[in-house]
This record gives sequence, C-alpha cells and structure tokens, in this order.
Amino acid sequence: MFEDWARFDYLKPNLLGIDRNYVRRVDRFQKFLNLAYPVPGIKIRPPAAVQTLARWRLDRHYLGFPFELSMLNAFRSARALAREW
Repeated sequence: MFEDWARFDYLKPNLLGIDRNYVRRVDRFQKFLNLAYPVPGIKIRPPAAVQTLARWRLDRHYLGFPFELSMLNAFRSARALAREW
C-alpha cells in the first residue's frame, strides 16, 4: 500500500501526466528561488545584481530566457576547469 511513497521525490516529479514544460518551469523556479534567497551559511553567494534580478523574475512570474543561469553555469564550469590546472 505504501510502497509507492518510497519513490516519491519532491525535487523531481515522477507522477504520470505531468507535462515536461511544467517540470522545466518548476526546475527554473527552484533555481531562481535559490539565487534570490540563498541559504544562510553557504560559502559562495551570488552577486547582489543576480539576487536582485532573480527576485524581479520571481515577483513577475517571468522564468523565460534564463540567461543569468547560463552565465552562472559557464562561470562554474570555468572555475572547475581552472582548479584542474
């Protein structure tokens, strides 16, 4: 009876009938939420301008064209490559 609950995941919906676009929108929302309101105590905080922009997006429900997420991913990748050298 409760076996299905063992597969429940808050971060990755695994329910039948959920549209991929909805899943992508929820994922972007979570990412912007983490940028806008970072968890206290993390070592690397996003720049204030990125936090402000993320809050603006959340206030207006505008999650399309997430260029700042792409920029942050590129920055993280470059930083990881620099550590390897």
